[in-house]
Amino acid sequence: MRPVLVTLACSLAISLAVWQHSRMEVERHLRMEFEAELAKFRTDLNSRLIGNARALRAATALFIASDEVTRKDWSDFVRSLRLEKDFPAMQAMAFARAVDDAGLEALVREMRASGAADFSPRPPGRRDRYVMNVLAAPDNDENRRALGYDMWQDPERRATMLRALASGDPAITGRITLKIDEQGRQVPAFIMYLPVPPRADGQQGGFVLSPFRMPVLMDELIQHGRRGISLTIHDGDTPRPEALYYRSHLNPPGEARLAHSETFGFGGRQWRLDFASLPEFDARVDDGHPLQMLIGGVMFSLLAAFAAWVLTTRRDHALGLARDMTRSLRESEARLRVLIDHAPEPIVVYDADADRFVDANPRAEALFCCPREELLAASASRFYPPGTHDGRSASVVAGEMLARAMSGEQALFDRTLCNARGELVRCEMRLMRLPATDRRLVRVSFIDITQRKRIEADLQVAAITFESHEGMLVTDAEKNILRVNRSFCEITGYEATEAVGQTPRLLKSGRHEQSFY
Repeated sequence: MRPVLVTLACSLAISLAVWQHSRMEVERHLRMEFEAELAKFRTDLNSRLIGNARALRAATALFIASDEVTRKDWSDFVRSLRLEKDFPAMQAMAFARAVDDAGLEALVREMRASGAADFSPRPPGRRDRYVMNVLAAPDNDENRRALGYDMWQDPERRATMLRALASGDPAITGRITLKIDEQGRQVPAFIMYLPVPPRADGQQGGFVLSPFRMPVLMDELIQHGRRGISLTIHDGDTPRPEALYYRSHLNPPGEARLAHSETFGFGGRQWRLDFASLPEFDARVDDGHPLQMLIGGVMFSLLAAFAAWVLTTRRDHALGLARDMTRSLRESEARLRVLIDHAPEPIVVYDADADRFVDANPRAEALFCCPREELLAASASRFYPPGTHDGRSASVVAGEMLARAMSGEQALFDRTLCNARGELVRCEMRLMRLPATDRRLVRVSFIDITQRKRIEADLQVAAITFESHEGMLVTDAEKNILRVNRSFCEITGYEATEAVGQTPRLLKSGRHEQSFY
């Protein structure tokens, strides 16, 4: 019984190890998908904030390029931005002019003459410096009430404006609340400021600003939870009830399978991002697969124990059975290893606007014979082969390949590249455009066909040599004729079908001695 128990124990140990490994692979795969979703969200959030900041930069350019921006000019400009469609998170866009105490009265007269009859600084009182809202659009009651508000007196907003002045870049405030309807409902928000420099005629500058409703901004990105991940955002790096910006789910999971917290920075502020996976996200992987492997392993362990028991009575038969079972187990483990550690083809991602690679896998490093950092730092033209192809330079050929890929076609090409060592490599290249919001990206995969092309060339040379003006025949080791060329048929008068299968004795005339041959 001892061999049976030893076999059973070993088999169960192997099954448990395989089961544990499979569980770890499931968790690793789910974690990779989770981290990929988080990376995509970070990229989308940063891109969306940068895009909104560009709208403010456009407004700044309007003031720099114009001698005067009237209320109508401002209203037309903001209407052209289509805030509701293209920038739905923006509640409004405003301009706050900076004036000192000496210029206040002139500004009040100017504003009242332009139609704001009750314009005056709020809060009232005389002070050295004012930064007051003088333009706001869309034109509604809420924005008209904002005219004259002196935000320089708010410590939080003043600190934000000073950061924007120091850097020349957009700066955002901490968490504020905005009224969104007549019922007094409020939403968390922040204000983005961008400085407008003073004019050459001595008129002081100011700030272009826009309040952003955080729930609207986040709903655009999270797409109402379709990514299967719960998101909570707090202003600052510490979660506090009064700092809560956004929560994607009213009842977030208590014990999420996957969770992650990080700090996101933009415009001089830090946000705390807390992510947690939801059940629909966890369901992306097959949790039953490890259990199936464990059950299979237990069944195999019992079968192995039975084989060990048979070994005690019929040794020779049992040894053969054990060898078959061991081979089957090794094949199963090999198939599992191929599924887990499969080797991909060389792949790079090319940015057509920047003319460089922005991503590459390890196989691509081996193909180009340089590390990933060096590959991504170089221009694609570094790997163009010298000379021309069909009378065209490598840059022209590359441009045609890129144009086909940009048109949406999955293009396949047979081209030569020059690796970092100066070696020419013949490759089959497959180009496919990747979806991207602000860049033209192309995925390029390679198959090295250098050796295949060399063999084809050698065969072609051999074929040309064989079809020479000299009569030739090829035989096997038994002197049976396998092939003859055209010159052989012309010289001997035998057709190829008559000669193949015969021996060279076919040419014996019967008139010569053995010594002749």
